[in-house]
Amino acid sequence: TLATPDAATIESVMSTTITTTIKIARNVLEPSNHLLFDIYKPLGRCVAVVDDKVDEHFGAEIDNYFAANNIEFTKLVFSGNEVDKGIEDVERILVAMKKYRVGRHEPLLVVGGGVIADIAGFATSLYSRNTPYVMLC
Repeated sequence: TLATPDAATIESVMSTTITTTIKIARNVLEPSNHLLFDIYKPLGRCVAVVDDKVDEHFGAEIDNYFAANNIEFTKLVFSGNEVDKGIEDVERILVAMKKYRVGRHEPLLVVGGGVIADIAGFATSLYSRNTPYVMLC
């Protein structure tokens, strides 16, 4: 730490530690699998950002998981194409999170990878000072 002689300016080096949990699991969307259930059932609902191509292939399975576990499910589908990636989608996610009143400590479910991970991760970092998210890919 350095300070000017009159202590009007202080220069300091700081660091931040970020801790995360990574779980590797199979058959996550089987209704009997409790990985997502344990996170979202106590909240009574799940708000998710889903890649459009993932939704085409697994959308019904995702819907079925939450329906079978009696968890209210709100699905927000976005393009996962690199050419469509932009701040406008981040803004749309933020507006949707506000519309659905996502709580500050309520994890957004992000389903996909790449572009969806980028835009949804950025949106959660901006929303209510760093809302958590769960990444399913």
